[in-house]
Amino acid sequence: MRSFQLLFCFVSAIIFIHLGGQVITAQPTSREEYYCEGVYIDSSQYKRNLDLLLSSLPSEVTVGKSFYNKSIGEVPDRVYGILLCRGDVTNDACKVCAESATAEAPKVCPDKKEFISWYEHCMIRYSHRYIFSVMEINVGV
Repeated sequence: MRSFQLLFCFVSAIIFIHLGGQVITAQPTSREEYYCEGVYIDSSQYKRNLDLLLSSLPSEVTVGKSFYNKSIGEVPDRVYGILLCRGDVTNDACKVCAESATAEAPKVCPDKKEFISWYEHCMIRYSHRYIFSVMEINVGV
């Protein structure tokens, strides 16, 4: 009876570890929180710049880096974007998170000039105002 219990525990642990890894792999981009504000007109130059930014950020992901920033356009329609991946995730996981986050942003907060969202593996932020090297303590509070 004791050997059956040990075998059962061992097999259960193997299954748990195996399935747990699949769950983490299957959902690397589950959104934790998000915040958005400000409104832009759908046919504006800002919207076109935002679309360019969101489509180009995932391609910025390269091996050995976890922080990316980019701006597109001219003031007053300039869009500033930041992508930050957790330091312990693989390059592939970072890219998947970036692709999901940039695709989801306009759906979660349509027509918004500012957006920030935290995911399991990455954080994405964009704004109509300069956000590089600017510390903000109460973003989204």
